[in-house]
Amino acid sequence: MSGFWNLWIAGLVSLNIAFVGWLLFATALKKKGDQKAGPETTGHIWDGDLREYNNPLPRWWLGIFYASIVFALLYLVLFPGFGSFKGILGWSQVGQWQGQKADADAVVAREFARFTGGEAVLRIWPRIRVRSRSPRTCSRQTAPCATDPTRMAPRASRI
Repeated sequence: MSGFWNLWIAGLVSLNIAFVGWLLFATALKKKGDQKAGPETTGHIWDGDLREYNNPLPRWWLGIFYASIVFALLYLVLFPGFGSFKGILGWSQVGQWQGQKADADAVVAREFARFTGGEAVLRIWPRIRVRSRSPRTCSRQTAPCATDPTRMAPRASRI
């Protein structure tokens, strides 16, 4: 990504977080100069007597909003997402994918290790051929029923 787009993303993220913080702070302030005798309403009136009150948000709700802003800032410091900044943990989705692929390859290699030599295939071939005589097992032309065992083995162990 070019330098312009890195700055553009970093600027947008910064402006959004700053605006949300300011909006929460500005709406949470109680106005001390406008103390009226009755409760403050928005001015909306339904059915002639039903009014909408203008109550501030509960403090616990504001706390959750402020905590979400702090979480967003911590996330941007730890992980990539702030322009070209890589995050202090150095995480990337490519690195995570490569780690998971290496783990999966190790499991597959361990599971299929017994089939790497041609001798293993030749040892189990008579059992496959016996099963292939059953119409239920191999009613169609499938690989175990129609393949020559010497073609399945690696070149070094061909007979």
